[in-house]
Amino acid sequence: YGKGGPPPSPPDGTTRKRGQSGRCARSHAQSRGLQTRTRIPNEPKSSKMDVMMEEDIEKRMEVCDVCGSFLVVNDLQIRVDAHVSGRQHRGYATLRQKLRELRVRGARSASGLWSRRAV
Repeated sequence: YGKGGPPPSPPDGTTRKRGQSGRCARSHAQSRGLQTRTRIPNEPKSSKMDVMMEEDIEKRMEVCDVCGSFLVVNDLQIRVDAHVSGRQHRGYATLRQKLRELRVRGARSASGLWSRRAV
């Protein structure tokens, strides 16, 4: 449509008149008829087993231990590498590392405080 979006409708209301006269519905029905006629007659139809296998493949996902994103099991290595090098994964990895450091530091300082108080 270009930069300005869809073309403006005619000011005299011809679009509405065409819609009310049934031309739009007729055109839609004709396009559906063309779609059914253009199908290949000997095209193999997918069986229930194929559909079940596709659904099963789609369902096999796991959650990333670092960032919580859903990952496809046995996905291409390129996609796994892209995920691991992505911003979200790296950000969560940084946060988790810092949290571990703070917990260790807090445990050390807490144990040091308790030992000093005992003396």
